[in-house]
Amino acid sequence: MLRLGSLLASAVCAWAISTSPSAGEPRGARIADLTALRDIGGHYFELALSPDGATAAVLERRTDLSANDYTYVVIAIDTATGRTREIGDAGRFVLRSDGGRRAGVGILRRPQFSADGRSVYYLREYSGAVEVWRAATDGSGASTVIRADGDIRRFRVVGQLVVFETSTPRRDLAGDRDRGQYAGFAIDDRFTPSYSLTPLPDEDRDVRRWVFDVSTGQTSEATPEQTEILNAGPAPHVRPLDPSLRADEPPIGVFDGAANTQCANDVCSGPITNTWELPNLNGERAIVFRRLEGHARRLTSFYVWRPASGAVRRVLQTDERVDGCTPSRAGLVCLQDSPFQPRHVVAIDWSSGAVRVLYDPNPQLADIAHPRIERFEYTDSEGNESFANLIYRGMAARPLLPAGHLSISVARFPAWRNRR
Repeated sequence: MLRLGSLLASAVCAWAISTSPSAGEPRGARIADLTALRDIGGHYFELALSPDGATAAVLERRTDLSANDYTYVVIAIDTATGRTREIGDAGRFVLRSDGGRRAGVGILRRPQFSADGRSVYYLREYSGAVEVWRAATDGSGASTVIRADGDIRRFRVVGQLVVFETSTPRRDLAGDRDRGQYAGFAIDDRFTPSYSLTPLPDEDRDVRRWVFDVSTGQTSEATPEQTEILNAGPAPHVRPLDPSLRADEPPIGVFDGAANTQCANDVCSGPITNTWELPNLNGERAIVFRRLEGHARRLTSFYVWRPASGAVRRVLQTDERVDGCTPSRAGLVCLQDSPFQPRHVVAIDWSSGAVRVLYDPNPQLADIAHPRIERFEYTDSEGNESFANLIYRGMAARPLLPAGHLSISVARFPAWRNRR
């Protein structure tokens, strides 16, 4: 459910129409400030970390008002110093397709590092095709790595191989469209007049998986084993305590798959959203997990469980949203945002829980006045938790907004049903 900033539309409006400040006071936001906001990580919290943990990479979305579109840039971040560098142009915004129907969110653009950490691979729309590009982390250049007959939907870098998936070839889709215009088309499941007066493109008809060898430049059809690489997920440390139970949120536990042991601490249950295994955290194996806590699950916490000793320690608890994390020896590198600070990259120290900002794409917001917000928490007769936010403009109270959907920062206007 939600967190302190669920006010978005009204909070941003109250923020943007603030009265002129007195001398020495922060000024209110203007429309130009809002259109200048930059977003990182996308809809799916996309952040990558090099194998040695020295460099992080994100795609940054910028507004191009002249083209009425978004543009994307690949940003490399030194995790020790916070120095940043633009290393590649990632093209324009591309809507995600579901069976030919364009959804309201963009394609998955999670960047991925090469095995040596010197390059970042990413998806880019270029000259009418979605391709895999590669940019050097030192900023020396970027270029196309893979251009296929069909748009590339997803890919995975494994050593010197890039496993990728393509949709129906573009020339075949163009042929379907031309034949339909000339000879007409059948009224079948692909024709949805409420969406389009022409049939949806059959992008799923000829989906294929391929393997590109970086060392040789050769492409071949993927084997079944290589195809599974695309579907491989993180180690499943969380599972239901009773697999036979059919419920929306069955009781779950955190398990060490290597020893098949369960974490006995009370915090190793409930709304756990992510886990990571570290083979050597200060000399001992550890499993790290992200847990939602507090009223309406508005708090984000991170815990470290050491299976050998059974010890569990909370590293951090915060009312800011922290997601898209990747672990390193020094700590977690994550995306963080709050009601009045759009998403930025932070590092969380394993020992102290200290949060260090690595990259803030919107530093100008520090000079802009924020409206006052007061939160009220509620629990209905069925036990559902929620809260509302009272937004002030100056001394006057603005409308009370129930927080029934996922709250987000000022840079992100949509609302989602839940936080997982």
